[in-house]
Parts: sequence; structure tokens; C-alpha cells
Amino acid sequence: MKSLAFLLSVSALVSATLARIHVGPCPDISGKIVSVPDLSPFTGKWYEIQKFNNFFERGLECNYAEYSLSSDGTYINVNNTGYNGESYTSQVGKATQPTPPLGAFIVTFGVNPITPSTPNYNLLALDTSSYALIYSCFDVFNIGGIEYSWILSREPTISASVLESLTGNLTALGVDVSNFVLTDQTNCP
Repeated sequence: MKSLAFLLSVSALVSATLARIHVGPCPDISGKIVSVPDLSPFTGKWYEIQKFNNFFERGLECNYAEYSLSSDGTYINVNNTGYNGESYTSQVGKATQPTPPLGAFIVTFGVNPITPSTPNYNLLALDTSSYALIYSCFDVFNIGGIEYSWILSREPTISASVLESLTGNLTALGVDVSNFVLTDQTNCP
């Protein structure tokens, strides 16, 4: 009973931050993470197509990320940007790849007081010229998880068949994609 009360408390906290609750243990994605031996093709601009809601993008539209290699080539500079109805706002961070060539990254931002020790940005599907599927889930005592996911595209839109394939990858893992939210990429200034 204590576990249920704890999960409900965590659920309320996560709901307040607009993250997604995964009931039961997080799916095992260890064999699903793609290889990224060269970071250069992954750099550039990526448009957000769909996501699970999260607190750091609340109220934003026209979201995109720009990735660039650090001057020494050891990590990726991250610039996440979105439009709040009046102007663009950005969060700048850093993505490190702890076990290359595995496409599992630890992404940190200066506004986050906690630095993750395990990858929180896992590439489950990638075509560097077209799309990327990112997923992470953090177990809460194996009774539930807090999950994040994004579908990114090199263009502001993506074909229905590619979108269906990418969401199918998540569904096959047991992820409920019915809570995916479409990012408005129309009429972006």
C-alpha cells in the first residue's frame, strides 16, 4: 500500500511538471539504441514533430534544436529553442556520449540543478538526413517510470508513414503513444 501511495505522490508531482508516467518498470531499451560512431552527421537543425509533454517546453510552439560539435569534438552543444507567442526563447546545454558509438547521451542544461549519471537521451531510430526518435524512462522503484520522448525531423513536417513507423517502435516497447502531443510548426515567425 505504501508503494501505491508513493506512486500516486510521484504521479502528482510528474503531472504538475507535465512529464509522462509509465506504469510498471521502464522498458528495456538496451538492444534498441542505435549506433552513432560519428557525431558530425547528427549536428544541425532538428524540428520537433511530436513529444510527451514536459515542463521545460510548456507553452512553446515552433520548437527546434540545433546541435553543433564542441571545438574539441568531444561533446555536442545543444540549443533548444521555442516560440512563446511573443519571442523565441532558448535553453543551451551539452550532450555527452559516455559509451560511444552507442547513441545514448547525457544531456544537461545550466537551469537543471541535477546532473544525470545515466543517459537521458537515447536514440532508438535515426536517419541523419530525415528523422530521429528519442526516448528515456527513469524507474521509480520498479513500480513506475517517468518518461520523455521526442520525434524530430530535419523539416518542419514528417510523412505519415515515417511517423507511424517511429511511433510503432515505441508501441512495440510497451510505450503508450496516445499521449504524444503534436508540436505546432505552422506560421512560425
